Amino acid sequence: MNDLKPNTSSNHHARSGRAMLAALAIASAGCAAPLSDPAADVEAQPTTSEARTAAAALPTATFRTAQRPLAVALPVAVIAAPDLVAQIIVTACSGGSMQYSVLVENVGVDDAPPSTVLARTTITQLSTPIPAIAAGGSAGFVGRMGGFAPGLYKLEVIADHGNLITEVDETNNTASVVVTCT
Repeated sequence: MNDLKPNTSSNHHARSGRAMLAALAIASAGCAAPLSDPAADVEAQPTTSEARTAAAALPTATFRTAQRPLAVALPVAVIAAPDLVAQIIVTACSGGSMQYSVLVENVGVDDAPPSTVLARTTITQLSTPIPAIAAGGSAGFVGRMGGFAPGLYKLEVIADHGNLITEVDETNNTASVVVTCT
């Protein structure tokens, strides 16, 4: 048989499911396909150069039949928004003073407006304004906090503190490192 194996005794559902998957691929990529035989393997063909370009950029899911795979292009929404990612570059702590360098990158596809980076430890915190960052760009600064006795401290930096900027990914704004103060 050429059909997907469903959890039912009827192969009609497999044919319908495969035809639905092909229809999804056709609808999402602007394609036309021969659907005269719903049991036959379907290969969607883009009908315009724009559709071919769009279809080539889509991720492809492959479904296996008994004879050959059926590939379906799945649409992926690209969100036009900034995405700020914080990194701690250098840290040093001696004589009660902690110095750190922070780099904030905008890995999104849209520019980010000016925002604030919060640096904090268990004993102190400092808020630093940063300028607007173009898509693909970055901004950095060096910060300093005091009042540290010798020991281990966790330094955490948070880009877009307060989540005032709508971003592609709100979960990647924080970086942390353990610093030894001498």
